[in-house]
This record gives sequence, structure tokens and C-alpha cells, in this order.
Amino acid sequence: MIFLNIIKVIGIIILVIILLLILILAAILYLPIRYRIESRNMEVSGRASWIGLIRIRFSYSRQKGPAAIGKALWIPFFEHPSSPDQTPTIKDSNKKGSNIKDSNNEESNEKESNEKDPNNDNYDFDVKNVASKSRHSKKKRKKTGKIKKIKMQIQKWIHVFQSNRNALRKCKQTLFHIIKVILPKKIRIEGTYSLGSPDKTAQALGIAACFPIGYRNNWKIYPDFDVEEAYFDGYIDIRGRIYLYQIVFPLLRLLFDKECKKLYKAVK
Repeated sequence: MIFLNIIKVIGIIILVIILLLILILAAILYLPIRYRIESRNMEVSGRASWIGLIRIRFSYSRQKGPAAIGKALWIPFFEHPSSPDQTPTIKDSNKKGSNIKDSNNEESNEKESNEKDPNNDNYDFDVKNVASKSRHSKKKRKKTGKIKKIKMQIQKWIHVFQSNRNALRKCKQTLFHIIKVILPKKIRIEGTYSLGSPDKTAQALGIAACFPIGYRNNWKIYPDFDVEEAYFDGYIDIRGRIYLYQIVFPLLRLLFDKECKKLYKAVK
């Protein structure tokens, strides 16, 4: 009886651990990562968080440069810029002593070489000519070898792409799906701008008017045709959320697809 009770307790503990792991995995996959990026007068700040447990903040300004900090609960796990390390300084006396030793060694080496080679100039001239010719021939051989390798690689890639079109189509669809998942859901823009000349400013306004996202998010962009310098004075607010299951499941589908496996083997 005691043995059976011990087995029951161990089984219950294992089941609880498995359930906790499943809950943690489900939370990671199905709870969103929220991010927000703001820009005002060419200064950028942003933050990303996962249910408040993991938080990342970053900022950029012309005066201070980039800065970022990441925290898990209240414990920071990275920070930029980090505190500078204190490196020990080397005394000047040691530097001077080492410089004197190096100069003495160089002088002694020069004396020995001059004593051994009385006709040093002619010998150096012949050696330089031979070395330059050999280097030139080696460079030519390397170039021809590289060109042949590049041609072989191009022919290989063309054959791989032609024989695995379905796998490439699936990879392209998955890539576009992941980009769509990561892209922001709301983009708010308010401000005035100029590109330095009235024609370029008007062209930019016409291009921005072609995108329906501006109408959906109620963009308020006012062109400035009088100023002859490029500038933007306003506010940009970008918000989005990422569900990891929308990225992980399509990638797993690609990894276990038969046609994609053939493509991986051909690329390797």
C-alpha cells in the first residue's frame, strides 16, 4: 500500500508539472506581444511587453543617441548603454622601458642583417620582381577559380529553383503571412512636412493618398510648399500586437512539408 501511494503521489506531481508546462506554452503562443512606437520632432521612443511580465523600452534622440532597457518583472536583463568598465591603467615607466627594449632589438637586428648581406640593394630588387610576378599569377588563378565557382553556384541555384517551384511558392506565402502578422495594426500621423521643393512635396502627398490605411487611421498630414528645406514637424504613433502561434504554426508546417524538405536537402 505504501508503495502504491508513493507511485500515486509521483504520478500526480508529474501530471501537475505537465499541465503547468502546457499552460505556459499556451500563454506564450496565444497571449499577444504588444508594441508601440512614438516619434515627435525626430525623437523616437517605443516599448514592447508581454502581459506585463517582460517589458522592453527603447528611445533615440540626436543628442543622447540610442538607449534601451529590458526587464523581466522588475529585474533588468539587459541595458544599453551599459555602465563603462574600469580598465586598469598602465604606468608610463613600463611603457618607456618596453619602448627602449623594442628600439634596441630593432637596431641589433638591422646591424646583423647589414653584416650578413653586403649587396643588399641588388638582392632586394631581384626578390621583389620575382615576388610581384608570382603574386600576379596567383591573383589571376584565384580570379578564374572564383568565377568558375560562381557560375557553378548560379547554375545549381537555377536548377534547384526550377525543380522546387511548389516549395518556393509555399515559402513565399508563409513569409508574406508572417510579415502581415508583424505589421502594425494602427498608424496615426499628424503634422506638417516639406521635401524641399513644391513638386516633390506634392508627389509625396499624392503617394500617401493612394494608401487606404491613411483614411482608416484618420491621418492629418499638411504639406508646406513655402519652405525650401526638408523637414517633418509632427507626431507619429504606431501600435501593433503579435501572436506567436500565427508565426510558429506556419513555420512548423513548412518544416514538415515533403516538398520543403526536398528543397532543404537540395540547398544543403
